[in-house]
Amino acid sequence: MAGPIFAAFADPSLTTRESDMAEAEWLAATGKSDQLHYPARAEAVERKGGAR
Repeated sequence: MAGPIFAAFADPSLTTRESDMAEAEWLAATGKSDQLHYPARAEAVERKGGAR
């Protein structure tokens, strides 16, 4: 029953890289919009539709 869950942990399809965090921080610091939240983790970006 728990086998598929543990298998998913062993091979994550979306992982957050340092560059993901750096890009989100850069956009937050230098962006001209009034946006308050910037997705940084890969799964958050995917949920938002790939737009940053």
